[in-house]
Amino acid sequence: MIKVNLGTTDGGSWRLAAASAYRGLRPATETTLLGARYRLRREARPRLAGDRDYAVLQALARGRHCILDVGANVGLTTLVMAETMAADGQIIAFDASEDACALIRANVALNGRADRVLVVNALIAERSGLTLDFYGDAASGSASIIPGYLAHHRPLRKVTLALDDFIAHAHIVPELIKIDVEGAELQAIAGLRQTMHTIRPLLFVELHAWGDVVITDTVARLLPQLDALDYCLVYLRSGQVVTDPAVFADRGRCHVLLCPRQSPLLDQLATLPTEGL
Repeated sequence: MIKVNLGTTDGGSWRLAAASAYRGLRPATETTLLGARYRLRREARPRLAGDRDYAVLQALARGRHCILDVGANVGLTTLVMAETMAADGQIIAFDASEDACALIRANVALNGRADRVLVVNALIAERSGLTLDFYGDAASGSASIIPGYLAHHRPLRKVTLALDDFIAHAHIVPELIKIDVEGAELQAIAGLRQTMHTIRPLLFVELHAWGDVVITDTVARLLPQLDALDYCLVYLRSGQVVTDPAVFADRGRCHVLLCPRQSPLLDQLATLPTEGL
C-alpha cells in the first residue's frame, strides 16, 4: 500500500474541522439508484436522476477486477461500479479533499464495501511531487486546481501524484479508469501515458469547460496524444469516434471514452446506456 501525506490548511482550517465534525454527526440517508438502495451521508451528489453517467459506469465496470475512480467525491460512483465489478475486484478511489475521502470511507462502510475499496487522498496531476493550489470547500463536487472554478477561491496547498507512479509502485493492472477532475483532465491523463502505453486501460472521462477554456480546445490538444498511443476518443452522446473537436462546440460538460483502437468495446458501443449524456 502507498501512503501519501498530502495537504495543509491555512489559518481558517478550524472552520473545515468544525464542518467535518458536524457532518459526521448527521445521520445517513437512503437513496435508490439503478435499482439498488444505498445508505449515504447527506453530502452525496444531488439530483441523482439527472446524472445519467451512473448507468454507463456500471456497464463499463461489469466483470472488471481493478478500477480507479479518480475524483470520487463522496464515493457514489465507486459504489455504483462496485455493484457489477468482479466479485474479487478492487476499486481505488482518489480524491484531493480530505473531507471527501472521509465521506468515501464512511459511505463504502455503510454499504458493506469497505473490503473492496481503497481510498487515496491525493491530487492527481501530470507529475508526482509538484506543489499546487487546490480550490474547493470541504467535499464539494466541483473542487479543482482551477482558481475560481464554480466560485471556489480558497486554496489548499497540495502535493501531486501521477497515476503512472501509483500504478507502478502498487503493482496493479487497472482495466477501467474513471476521471472526473473538474477541468484538470489533461493533467491527469498526461500522468497516465505509460499506463496507457503498456496496460491499455479504458478511460471514462468527464470533460469540463472553464473560464476561457472550452472543450473543443481540450479535445484538440488531446487527440494527437491519443493518436500517438493508438487510442481513440468516443463521444458517448453519439457513440461515434471523434476526429473533429468541433462536435463539442455546444457543450460545457460531457462524457467521453478513451479507448484502445483494438478494443472489442468499440463494437459494443451501441449497447451502452448513453441516453441523455
